[in-house]
Amino acid sequence: MSETGHVKHNPETGEVALRTIFPTDQGPQLAAMAWLVATKNMGARNASDADVADWETLYEPPIEVEEVAVTPFEPEPEPEV
Repeated sequence: MSETGHVKHNPETGEVALRTIFPTDQGPQLAAMAWLVATKNMGARNASDADVADWETLYEPPIEVEEVAVTPFEPEPEPEV
């Protein structure tokens, strides 16, 4: 699955596709808007994952990893006897 911001190119037509924020698993209407395709002679259109599956990747955004704060382990002091 492509991440938002992924860019693909169709070398045969010159079209360029940008992966949008629309999810592909919440119905066919949103899945059909997964990609925004810019053409050089017909304006823009939306496309699905299947429409751009064979296109070459121009840019793949880095996977964002959520950083989790980790508190270092500090042992409890020994009780006085």
